[in-house]
Parts: sequence; structure tokens; C-alpha cells
Amino acid sequence: MDSLINAIEPVLIAAGLSKAELARRIGAKPESVRRLLSDQRDNPALGTILKVLGEIDLHLELAPNRPQRSSRTAGASA
Repeated sequence: MDSLINAIEPVLIAAGLSKAELARRIGAKPESVRRLLSDQRDNPALGTILKVLGEIDLHLELAPNRPQRSSRTAGASA
């Protein structure tokens, strides 16, 4: 989670977007966005993170940790 949060601020800076402006765009209080980006103990809601990412043209992607076996291989071992 820390890596995800830490990746947001450089994108904000590159886009010339302040934390206050980001907060306004996602309908949050400026202090909430500041806390999200600076407080290591904060546990932000996934919905909030997705709103932030959407505003800075990023998305969250899930990928398997290891390659999936083909259904033929999986069935043979069952």
C-alpha cells in the first residue's frame, strides 16, 4: 500500500496539481488528501484511492502472482 501511495505524489507534481485541487476534484477535504499522501499510519479506503488515481489518469491493476496453469494441466492433476 505504501508503494501505491508513494507513487501518487510525483504524478501530482508532474501534472501541476496541488493536493487542495485534487481534494476539490474528488470531493474530499484538503486535509484528508494531505493525510493520505503523508501519514504512513493512515489506512485509506480503496474507493478514495481509486478516485485519486482516476483524477491523475492512473488505474489500479491486479495481476496474478504466478502464471496460471492451463485448464488442461489443472484438470490432469485433479
